[in-house]
Amino acid sequence: FFTYFKASTAQDLSAGINYCAKYTQTSAATSEAKDWTATIEWIAMPTATHDDVEAAIKTTTFADLFDSETCKYDKSGAGADGVCPTAGFTSVNTGGYGCECLKVKPGKEALAGTLEKRRYAGYLGCTTEFRKWEGITYDSKNKKIYTALSAVQYGMEDNMKNGEADTKYDLGGSNHLRMKHNTCGCVMEMEVDDNFLATKAKMLACGTINVDEATKAVDKCVITGMASPDNVAMI
Repeated sequence: FFTYFKASTAQDLSAGINYCAKYTQTSAATSEAKDWTATIEWIAMPTATHDDVEAAIKTTTFADLFDSETCKYDKSGAGADGVCPTAGFTSVNTGGYGCECLKVKPGKEALAGTLEKRRYAGYLGCTTEFRKWEGITYDSKNKKIYTALSAVQYGMEDNMKNGEADTKYDLGGSNHLRMKHNTCGCVMEMEVDDNFLATKAKMLACGTINVDEATKAVDKCVITGMASPDNVAMI
């Protein structure tokens, strides 16, 4: 997931507000990863101060921050339907934990939003489905951010796992990202406004899965393109 921090006082990082990004896909659902586009909005997160975190980090447990319960099962018993049994709980699906029903404990919002940042981002409706998000770089001349996604799969698909039906990674979550899997990865480009906030996103370039029967056992991706991009740099 993608966040930014805005300090309360310039050049003082001890207090401020974290914001998480919500991506709204503007390309067709289940389109190829290379064709993916989205708009971006930013949601403020409750944020603890440096001193608050220092005082709590060694002793605070997950149970101190959230009440939790299991996602409701459907009538057939076949599996969870992503609904929370009790009013006041919110379902999230982040970090490989699957569907979770959470309710933040009163007065713990700031610590929960800081110590369990990804879960809390999902709790607020931000996008948490990106996988293997690696390096990031900024082009100040053209106001563009470039960042690497080593693979497009799992939560980035629409209730799929590498093209096969599987609800594990989307059940109970926002399912903002709905594109075809691409295990060769992509480089994503984001437009930045005058306030240095990302506003739009698209895939600049992606690798191509090798389907050639004679070579795919050795070369998983077409060798004339990228494969599993990692760190990126603007030169």
